[in-house]
Amino acid sequence: MLTKSSLNSAVVLFALLFFSSHGLVAVEQAKVKLPVKSVTVDARMIDAEYSTDYTIIAEEELKKSGYLELLTGYTRNAMEYLKLKEEKKGKLKIYISLQITRTNKMRLEYVVRAFEGEKEKWRVSSSCFARHSVDVREILPALVAGALAHIGQDKQVKAFRLDKFPQYVNAVVK
Repeated sequence: MLTKSSLNSAVVLFALLFFSSHGLVAVEQAKVKLPVKSVTVDARMIDAEYSTDYTIIAEEELKKSGYLELLTGYTRNAMEYLKLKEEKKGKLKIYISLQITRTNKMRLEYVVRAFEGEKEKWRVSSSCFARHSVDVREILPALVAGALAHIGQDKQVKAFRLDKFPQYVNAVVK
């Protein structure tokens, strides 16, 4: 027997299925428009137990570039999203680097590595290709967001679609 409440439940279920299958359900949007749609990620978890207080250390090459402050800020936001706490003398040392290779297209690679003492805990690299005309500063949130989504995992992803996970982009650019 069909009751009024079961009919209402059926209508709600049908509406949810209909709207979600047609892409009409409201979802979170990224705060910024990224010039790249996906990044390649290589994540390695060496030791799952590590301190929650950290300090960020930029590699020498990054210190010479004009992207140090911006990339450090994005990395700080990513660590905050993971509920890690920045300390001047944090036990967890977060090393960051950025490599830009220019050939036919520009290739960018962001690497973040975490150490306690001499022991590596985890590392993630996030990379992508872009046209030379694209401003590197516009690509940095995509690289950090791709890395953020894979910290604590042990996997490789050939095409991590950033538009499907806007929460990571938003966490980085907040």
